[in-house]
Amino acid sequence: MFDVNTFTMDNITDVTVAFANETGDYYFVIWTDSTRAALIIYLMVLLFVGLIGNLVALLGSIFHHAIKTDKISVVMLRDLAITDIFLTIFLYIPLLSTLIEKRW
Repeated sequence: MFDVNTFTMDNITDVTVAFANETGDYYFVIWTDSTRAALIIYLMVLLFVGLIGNLVALLGSIFHHAIKTDKISVVMLRDLAITDIFLTIFLYIPLLSTLIEKRW
């Protein structure tokens, strides 16, 4: 069984692993720099595309009335864009900063 209290960076191998302790808390350990770099690049692309795409959809539907459909669909599109922007800000940015800093 894995003991969180005795975990050190000295006994790291070349794998990425997910495991749970006795209380059911999950720990995700990324042990290789190449895996971390791939996740950082993926999250940066996800962040950029998500923010730009949602802002274009949101601004296009609010200011330019570029989406010609019924009002309910436009309201749902606006709500989805706003929700996805909040998800990007409050989930992906902290995850990206955690990966870059190598600590929580």
